Amino acid sequence: MGRRLRNLTFRCGIATAVALCACGVLAADPALAWSPSRWQGDAAPAAAEPAAPAVQLTPPARVAAHPPVLGPGEYYIDHNRAGQPGDSPYVLRDAAGQVARYVEPTTALDLRGLVGAVARVRHDTGQTLLATQLDISPKPLAGRSATVAPAQYQSADPSAPIMLEEIPIGQPAPGGLGQPELVAPSASLPPGAVGHDMRLDAPPLDAPTVDGPFYCGDACAPYGYSSSPSFLAGSLSELLQLGAFLPFGMLQQPIHGNPIDFGGWTQLGYHTDQTPLSVTRGDLGAFNDVPGGIRLQQQWFWIGRDADGSCGPDLGFRFDLMYGTDAQKTQAFGNPGAGTPGFGSWDASLDHGYYGWAMPQLYGELADGDWSLIFGHFFTPVGYEVVTAPDNFFYSHSLTMFNSEPFTHTGALATYRPTHHPNDLEVHAGYTLGWDTGFEQTNDGSTFVGGLSVRPLQSVTLAYLATAGNLGARSGGGSGYTHSIVADVAVTPRLTYVLQSDYVDYDDLTGTGLGDDQIGVNQYLLYGISRCWGVGARAEWWKTDGTSFYETTVGLNYRPLDGLVMRPELRFDRAPNRDETSLAIDAILVY
Repeated sequence: MGRRLRNLTFRCGIATAVALCACGVLAADPALAWSPSRWQGDAAPAAAEPAAPAVQLTPPARVAAHPPVLGPGEYYIDHNRAGQPGDSPYVLRDAAGQVARYVEPTTALDLRGLVGAVARVRHDTGQTLLATQLDISPKPLAGRSATVAPAQYQSADPSAPIMLEEIPIGQPAPGGLGQPELVAPSASLPPGAVGHDMRLDAPPLDAPTVDGPFYCGDACAPYGYSSSPSFLAGSLSELLQLGAFLPFGMLQQPIHGNPIDFGGWTQLGYHTDQTPLSVTRGDLGAFNDVPGGIRLQQQWFWIGRDADGSCGPDLGFRFDLMYGTDAQKTQAFGNPGAGTPGFGSWDASLDHGYYGWAMPQLYGELADGDWSLIFGHFFTPVGYEVVTAPDNFFYSHSLTMFNSEPFTHTGALATYRPTHHPNDLEVHAGYTLGWDTGFEQTNDGSTFVGGLSVRPLQSVTLAYLATAGNLGARSGGGSGYTHSIVADVAVTPRLTYVLQSDYVDYDDLTGTGLGDDQIGVNQYLLYGISRCWGVGARAEWWKTDGTSFYETTVGLNYRPLDGLVMRPELRFDRAPNRDETSLAIDAILVY
């Protein structure tokens, strides 16, 4: 099946999918019942964002007594006062004071000085969010006093978290909050200056600190595939902002709110057996088709800028480049001549042996208000699992993802996200040149791509994405219809359940009659044991042209360092004339 349009199954497939065990490292806190973003533009870990400036905010007690005036889709940031050690330290509350989301601080934004601030969810991936997924407003809140200033203090118990509250200027922290060691700075001092009553060895208000029981050191720093900046990326960003590398530092300056970001990752993997439907070594029938050795599967580089339409029309872009054994399965194999060695345009011939180069994304973006439009070569929005390794929980991929979904498109895709919609609605509609093409068209490929996602309940997200029309190389010019339906449920703050079903039906004009009638049902369970450990399971039934395949995978995610994840797994496949048990492990370093 694979990139060469082999008879058995056409390897189509990336999108926001994973069904039973949501792709992505499970964090151990309630915040880490994680569900990956379907969008590849968000899927790749973003470079660290500049930390938000400290603002004078309402302390939790005053927020509770005088909740801020919130508009539709707005929340305010608060401490997780009911949390246990290891739980998310912050929450988003609605106007009634009810917890709507759990929030994890990040290297770039630790939220210590932003308790009480109004926030919107910019990129919603489930019940637990990262601080970098929020748009935080420093506007004054109801009940804020002009005679207070933020001050840090710590109780006599060294294991207790360092607190940041607003207290009357020049006065010590209230006794009820513990034995104060710091007081608010004098009104005559500039913001951030150390007052004469403050401990000189205390960290400044904007210094990164460790909040007691919520952290276990760099080895277990907050993480997340779609938005969390890695430790290395954060350090590089700080150097750039300091002007250590002036040419690159200029890239970090915002053009219209968002800077130009860049990053990447390295994935090394080992697996004992080939994933069905791969039959011979390196036949491109699956991502894991070269067993028995440690392989460089993805050496990834990306650069881009998200268009920010909140203040009017804005432009962005994205470019991704990959080298490794996964490249040949991600190239534009739907282009004319891509099935013939040495031919095929865009990136379809950039390979040698088991390795190769791929350019899976090169697109521009235009955003204005609730609308955005991407145009060019981009990852599909269809499905749950994705090509980008850091955005999946499991090392191996489901048969449904690889065989029943496109990976990339060339065309245009519009997205409508009404800011004030109470159910986090997203609507997608676009036109592409069939499946898996790179700026060319095979067999007059012409396909509609679109659908919607909605959150009917705070803990439930439903998504429906479809393609319809001439699929191009996949159908030999024939027309058809495919869809992927995903239900993502945050059962508890630590446990996520995902149910996915895909369907493929088209008129096959290739003469093979294979892969034109497929259905898949995938289920995933992901559980965050701790901030460093996650466990997951995936169960799949996939049927192609009347033949059923069954697959069950159990695995772990372990993060010894921020930005580094290891994913051991045990996989059981049952297929006609082939029952297989395989072991696999990979390591991904994000920077």
